[in-house]
Amino acid sequence: LGALVGLCQNLKIPMAAIICSGHGPISSDTIREIADSTIYADGVPAEGVVFRSINSNWSFKAINLGYGN
Repeated sequence: LGALVGLCQNLKIPMAAIICSGHGPISSDTIREIADSTIYADGVPAEGVVFRSINSNWSFKAINLGYGN
C-alpha cells in the first residue's frame, strides 16, 4: 500500500481516500455497514466504497443502499 501511495504522490496523481486497511476475512455484514455509513470530510455520504485486495488482483464496489435518499 505504501508503494501505491508513494507512486501517486511522485506522479501527482490523485488517489481515492483510504477508508480503512486491514487483513481479511471480512463479513458481508461489515461490508454493508462500511458501505452504508461512509461519509466524506465535507459531510456528503459516499455512493459506495471499493474494496481492493493488496496481495492479489481483485476488487469490488459495495453500494450505499441509502445513497440519494
